[in-house]
Amino acid sequence: MAYSTNFSIEDLHFDNYGLIPAIAQDWLDGSILMLAWMNKESLIKTLETKNVHYWSRSRSEIWRKGATSGSIQLLKEIRFDCDNDAIVLSIEQKGSGACHTGEKSCFFNEIDNNVTNKKEKKNKPIL
Repeated sequence: MAYSTNFSIEDLHFDNYGLIPAIAQDWLDGSILMLAWMNKESLIKTLETKNVHYWSRSRSEIWRKGATSGSIQLLKEIRFDCDNDAIVLSIEQKGSGACHTGEKSCFFNEIDNNVTNKKEKKNKPIL
């Protein structure tokens, strides 16, 4: 079921720090690439330029994904959830990958539920 609305950024529910979680998803295969944070300004820059911008909580500044690495993200579509407190960015990933480690996705670690405290690298996309 599709709902159409007259979207306004003011309709989104940002947290007490003015941030909203933003999930980057590959627009072709649907794999989850990363989770980051956006504020209103980074969301507006993303909508205006079609280059994805995030808010860096550690540096307290807006950053354009790929500005230093070359692994830019081009916006294809944005969706928000039923509570208006999370967004999914459908993106085209350029460069080596979304993760700062060079992996396609930041979600390459899998928890083996049969073994405690063990992490294994599994290069399976999350769909």
